[in-house]
Amino acid sequence: MHNTNHNMTKFNLEAFAENFANYGFQLNVAFETILCITDRFNEPEMPTEVYFRFQGTPLRWINGTGELMPILVVPIASIADGSSERTYELVLKFQSWAISTYRLPIRQSSMVSGPKRLAPILAQTRHTGLLWKPLDIQNLNMGIVRSDKEWAARHLFRDGMNSDSVLYKFFCYFKIILLPFVLVNRNGIEYLDHNKFDAWVAEQYRFSLDVNAEFSSNMGSLTPGGYLRQLRNAIGHVETLSDGTPALSSGNPADTHKLNKALPFVRGLAEEVIRLKCMV
Repeated sequence: MHNTNHNMTKFNLEAFAENFANYGFQLNVAFETILCITDRFNEPEMPTEVYFRFQGTPLRWINGTGELMPILVVPIASIADGSSERTYELVLKFQSWAISTYRLPIRQSSMVSGPKRLAPILAQTRHTGLLWKPLDIQNLNMGIVRSDKEWAARHLFRDGMNSDSVLYKFFCYFKIILLPFVLVNRNGIEYLDHNKFDAWVAEQYRFSLDVNAEFSSNMGSLTPGGYLRQLRNAIGHVETLSDGTPALSSGNPADTHKLNKALPFVRGLAEEVIRLKCMV
């Protein structure tokens, strides 16, 4: 018999009242993930719940169990002034930040809002067993992001990590590595500096531990940056490219194999861009 309710005796009423005092409602989001959050990293057991501030808002994370998914609880001041939309935007930012910081999938499973209360509004049964990946919030700059461009990178990383499609994963990571090389000319028009992009990718290629022999062989005479652009273009088109490169298809095992050989390198580049705050 599975337990489909959280253990109410382990919830901290005082912490709940203190953190959510100025709010009348809450949004509960259940996540399919192995992530557990702790503020007591040296203790053997994961806490039932953790409170922390993210982007200036108090959040409550209820860790999952062997039967239940973890739940993020976000307070809402009012449901009549657009707060619900802003709250969900905060959920997406937290999800993107956590995924791009800790490098593991965190997929939304279900979501419901209502008046605030100590007990979670929902309890979502876990589809897989519990394997903890603890995240110590005391050792991280929780939610500190310096620019819209960095948020764009983290949102793309979220989409790539959560996708089961190698084509979409590659596409998301490739878009991230382009972000630092988007410049604006004197007329206010954005353009991509291909020369700087190619030079940076080539430098990363020299020292990368994510490059395998098959990936290097598939490049042929192309530069690393040129080869990544070719793969991206082959993903984005349904017809043969002007250079003779055939379009890539998720239904072709040879195409997915080729992308899987390139994926560790392009993902590593995306992680480096995020680590450097998009300031390559």
